[in-house]
Amino acid sequence: MMNMINAFATQSRNPPPPELSSKRPTAEEIQAISLENLLPSSQDQIRQTDESIVMVMRMLCKHIAAFKNVEVEQHISHPYTDESSKKTPVVSQYIMISMHFKIFDTGHMLHKKPFLLNRVPMGVKKYDENKPGDIIDFLHELHTYVPQDILGMALEIVLFGDGLTAERILAAQKGRKNGESMVDMLIGVVPAAQDWHKRVLLLQDDWDTLYGEDLGARDIGTLVYLRNRYCHTSVTKDVSHCFQDAYELLEFVTTAYVVAMAMHIMGIDDPKEIPNDLPESSSDLSKYAQDVSREIVEFSIIEAPKDAYLKYEDLQEDLDDDVIDSEVSDMEEEDEVKEEEDYDELCLCKQQQASSSPMLYCNNRFCTLGSWFHYDCIGITSDTVPKGIWFCSKACEADSKKKKKDVQIKVDGKRQYARGIISAGLKAICRRDAVHENDGLRIIRHWKEDLLQFHVQKHPKYLNLGTHMLLCVSGAVSERLRHSLMWDRTVNTVGGKGNNISQDKYNELLNGAYKGTSTVNVFHK
Repeated sequence: MMNMINAFATQSRNPPPPELSSKRPTAEEIQAISLENLLPSSQDQIRQTDESIVMVMRMLCKHIAAFKNVEVEQHISHPYTDESSKKTPVVSQYIMISMHFKIFDTGHMLHKKPFLLNRVPMGVKKYDENKPGDIIDFLHELHTYVPQDILGMALEIVLFGDGLTAERILAAQKGRKNGESMVDMLIGVVPAAQDWHKRVLLLQDDWDTLYGEDLGARDIGTLVYLRNRYCHTSVTKDVSHCFQDAYELLEFVTTAYVVAMAMHIMGIDDPKEIPNDLPESSSDLSKYAQDVSREIVEFSIIEAPKDAYLKYEDLQEDLDDDVIDSEVSDMEEEDEVKEEEDYDELCLCKQQQASSSPMLYCNNRFCTLGSWFHYDCIGITSDTVPKGIWFCSKACEADSKKKKKDVQIKVDGKRQYARGIISAGLKAICRRDAVHENDGLRIIRHWKEDLLQFHVQKHPKYLNLGTHMLLCVSGAVSERLRHSLMWDRTVNTVGGKGNNISQDKYNELLNGAYKGTSTVNVFHK
């Protein structure tokens, strides 16, 4: 079997504004990036709730007669909505970047002016991405097309790919980090994991919980039962072989659960029934629909297990040593301590000290001695804080090496199962909608939320890749690259709003076309 690399290029529909700098941040600036930027903030959670409410309202307005005249946002707008509705110029055999910014020295200051790049061959390349040497050779070829400024410095560009490809490129760059130039170090391209393969991974996690053997075909309301009842027979346990069919089944079942719950809230027995207390004015009716939708969304929120929270030091262990120091910082824990631990049970002293008193976390999640320990109580100072992981005792260190059960949602009865279905379904629908709209702000926010699931479900590769990308968006690369990472993630093959697909999905379609398989009617799934 011969392995090859298939590459394509797109012309940006949302090019970086000229005022954005191409200057790379310093190591000090990268180290100053707060790890709080990598996890969902309270505002992120509010926006996610609002986004989920829109998705629920779309379902209700489509299937419940009382809400058929309620206006609902079909396309969530963002700063580049109009540009994202344009058809993407895609080139699989040639790449032509029509506009870039070259730096010219006028003697007083550096000016940016547009210039055209030549066409260069792309498409299928005879490199085996399973071989590190071939990956390096492929990157060297790509670097011959990376633009440079007048000083010969590469103007980095984003290289999107699936998680495995991005991981291999990062590994190749690590292996060449002692090169004499940016080209020798292969850092003219910045690899970034894409969204379609991530969606496949996350849907498989949901399937492992909601589509298990213990949830049989005779249990009414389960995914397995509804798969058979409504002839979704192409769906199997392995999502990677039936992703689109599995997603459609989850969307179908989620819609059914949402409509059923709305009917229960409204006190009706049929979607066509009009409740007696239905508001008459359009504004009151719209508010009523929003209130019902919000109640459904709030019901779907599942609290993570206490020992499943992603802590700042867990992120630090997965960061590249060349990107950020893994030393424990003072700002890590105060907020999480308040949420996750009882102060009376902390430390050896079992007493609450001043909130500003620094503490160190025992890396054994099941620590029984206190989990968090005051520096004074364990005899260390800020100058002697251990780097990396730390255990309060040999018993904790030994306990941490034992195989722990994977933390996952426990299905306990019909109510919990319904919550699990609606929660998983709304998240999957929101991820898909954000990609279809090319909404970079929402896509990045979803990556923050998904980082928690990567941690809980033990996906270290995607935890590392997600951390790397979020660091880049937070300031670890130039302003110009941050813009590209957010707003150049998709391809629109036909034009129009809501018709974008992620670039890794489009590349899969190109792979299928190259292998001679049919790609009819799958571009917008």
